[in-house]
Amino acid sequence: MIEYFFIFLFSSIFLFVAFYQDIKTSEIQNDLIKLFIAFSIGIHLAIIWCNFADYYFIFYSLINGFMFFIIGYLFFYFNALGGGDAKLLIGVGLCLPSNSIGLTFISSIIFLIYLLILGTTYYFVYKIATKRKMRYIPFAPVILLTFSVFYLVYLS
Repeated sequence: MIEYFFIFLFSSIFLFVAFYQDIKTSEIQNDLIKLFIAFSIGIHLAIIWCNFADYYFIFYSLINGFMFFIIGYLFFYFNALGGGDAKLLIGVGLCLPSNSIGLTFISSIIFLIYLLILGTTYYFVYKIATKRKMRYIPFAPVILLTFSVFYLVYLS
């Protein structure tokens, strides 16, 4: 369980920087996303190296990341998310709990349900609060909030 605390802690830092960039500039830099994905894989390798988990830990994490790549691509293709937000989902997918194939799929489904609920709520609150038609609504805050809620529920 301690490994997931470290993953949550360091991933939250990346997600907070992405949140800040998305609010300020309406885009997330590709360098930050590449660093986040590399970090996600690197922390899994470090956890394996420290003997906190076996080698399947990174294998299931990569499966999760690939599933979120497909989901992010579909969201981007149907104009539900911007490119940076879709790529940010890949890094989040790599950081979700994945000790077994069952836990991999269950954690992905639960995260997506949280994302759907919080994303829809955020969309309507943001539209009502701004009272103007906007082409783009920053979605990184929803990803950060969903990630935090998911891990707080998972770690408790």
